[in-house]
Amino acid sequence: MEEIKKIAKQLLSENKVQMVIGFEKGTANKVRPAFFTKPDDVEKLIYNEACIHNLALYLKKDICHHVAIVAIVANPNVVRSIIQLASENQVKEEKVTIIGISFEGKCVGILDFKAAEEFAKTQPKGLKPEDRAFIEKVQSMPMEERFNYWVETFSTCVKCYACRASCPMCYCGKCNVETNNPQWIPVASHKYGNIEWHIMRTMHLAGRCINCGECTRACPIDIPLNILSYMLTDFVMDEFHAEAGLSATYAPALSSYTNIDKENFIK
Repeated sequence: MEEIKKIAKQLLSENKVQMVIGFEKGTANKVRPAFFTKPDDVEKLIYNEACIHNLALYLKKDICHHVAIVAIVANPNVVRSIIQLASENQVKEEKVTIIGISFEGKCVGILDFKAAEEFAKTQPKGLKPEDRAFIEKVQSMPMEERFNYWVETFSTCVKCYACRASCPMCYCGKCNVETNNPQWIPVASHKYGNIEWHIMRTMHLAGRCINCGECTRACPIDIPLNILSYMLTDFVMDEFHAEAGLSATYAPALSSYTNIDKENFIK
């Protein structure tokens, strides 16, 4: 942690960045995102096993819009999110300084985008064994049973949109759920409106989700939102050999086309 503080303080002292996004101690022994703009404030910066939230989310928030250069304390999930945002022309390399942190909590220093791509490729990306087992269980269900499972699972959703609010890839200025002319997705929380919302959101993340799990952690109902995204991530990987968050110049699979794309998914 001292290495992270040293880098952050030096960046601010030399005015190489105007803000450092990291973590500080919160209430009830919890941590919270913090935005440091003065070198002395960096003493409050912490990093431990509780610092799991995807800070890349804030790169698209108002707090960063008027800051020339932002440094961000970035574990592999955050690094992959930044790379993915860059591939979608949402962040520019000259505007972001990445302070890389491995999943073990080791500081790997300042990363440019090329180094960030290489770092992301060396870090674990796989599913937890219990998540993989759960996916295999769901996929083994007959189609009707599988559909009914998701309808029932999403029926408890209260439409709080915490999943959307916590996702770095949900950065649209106006979401389809907020459009009422025409009304694409029902506003009220009910059985079929809920599954419409979650299927739409999952499709919009196809080939873009870096599997950080923020959506599930944010859900107050504990709906396994990440599982549906994981299933689609597997599909995109199998059909298009595309994986999110590994290249700052690679176009997302479902927003690009080549004449060798498979068409067997069209039914």
